[in-house]
Amino acid sequence: MTRYIIIGAGAVGASLAAEFEMHAIPYVLVGRGAQIAHIARHGLSYRRAAENRAVRLNTADTAAPPALRRGDILILAVKAQDVEATTEFWAWRNVERSRFASELPLVTLQNGLAAEDIALRRFDRVYAASIRIPARYTVTGEVVVGGEPNVGIVALGCYPAGLDDTALSIVADLTTAGFLAEARPDIRRWKAAKLEHNVTNVVELFAGSPELCSKAAASLAKEARAVLVAAGYDPAAPSEWRIDISSWRIAPESGIRPGQQSTWQSFTRGTSSEVDYLNGEIVRLARLHGIAAPLNAAFQQAAARLALEGRPPGTRDIGEICGEVLLRYWIEEKSIGMRRMVVRPLSAIMASAPIGPQPITSTHMPHQRACAVDGVQRHCKSLEGLKPRRLVILMRPLIRWANGSARSPIRYSLTAADQEFRDLACNFGPRQ
Repeated sequence: MTRYIIIGAGAVGASLAAEFEMHAIPYVLVGRGAQIAHIARHGLSYRRAAENRAVRLNTADTAAPPALRRGDILILAVKAQDVEATTEFWAWRNVERSRFASELPLVTLQNGLAAEDIALRRFDRVYAASIRIPARYTVTGEVVVGGEPNVGIVALGCYPAGLDDTALSIVADLTTAGFLAEARPDIRRWKAAKLEHNVTNVVELFAGSPELCSKAAASLAKEARAVLVAAGYDPAAPSEWRIDISSWRIAPESGIRPGQQSTWQSFTRGTSSEVDYLNGEIVRLARLHGIAAPLNAAFQQAAARLALEGRPPGTRDIGEICGEVLLRYWIEEKSIGMRRMVVRPLSAIMASAPIGPQPITSTHMPHQRACAVDGVQRHCKSLEGLKPRRLVILMRPLIRWANGSARSPIRYSLTAADQEFRDLACNFGPRQ
């Protein structure tokens, strides 16, 4: 009988192990550190909707992994940034009859598009999965899952394409374990569709009004889709599911609420995040195909800065990041002009920006201006050779717009700056 080796005891791996335990599907949950030690000693506190149960699990520490045997299937439930090290660790472990684990089937549950290609360097049979499971792991030994009536939704297939008996068997076991699961021969399309959604996770790290956050998320997803299409992907649409997912939802009483996805959880726990494999993947594809992904690049950098400074989620304003994107557009298109950007009128840039071209009212201008000033200062100090006078000319229309003018910033005369702006802009010259 097939035994699953679930590698990674986070939200996804632990909840998968709990469901396998409760549905009598053979498995071993392998992890490291305080989480696996707590589960081994006390069991997993497994919360679903209004129910909370302690589930005893079959566990092993990475320091003393289980002996592998023929017929095992490895399930990789670590984050994307850990796939390289994890596959290196497992691929060359011995299996009975002098075989290597690299000959065993490997299932990748990671967000993004990188895990499968990394795995193929060492594993012969890779099965990619796009999994949607509203699960939270922020407390050691506890996992909360909000999906009902099913745990989550999974599309799975051979990578890069196709189906075989193993894929169908895995899907059948996931269905038995309470998942809405479907075998898909075009799994790359489903991974791309999931990435289009996952790039919005980063928005949860920053403070801002619901309207502004929603606009930023929509713009990130729109930009991601454009890049994916340019790179040759055809993201799957929800209407393509053959299984009925219409009754699946996140239970309100589960405690899972918007703003608690995997990226937010990583920052909350103070661990590494997968932003470089989500927004960073879009940026990578854009660079490969000679196009721009300025929003995803800006949020990737902002998340990195947040992590480097050790700041928790919600301590930087999202408007500041959007302002930096506008500034970068303006400087690069009007001054440098050497990057691979599509030149278009500034009015069009403003109209498509996540913060929109609407005037800023006096009730919240001080806060927005503070964000804009900080964003301008951060970016301009990083520019070499840009003289303060040149910056005045470049930035005057943008600052006028940011201060609330209803006129298109592109129409302003470059000789009509007021003294307030002249003084403001001159303070943002490059480092000496």
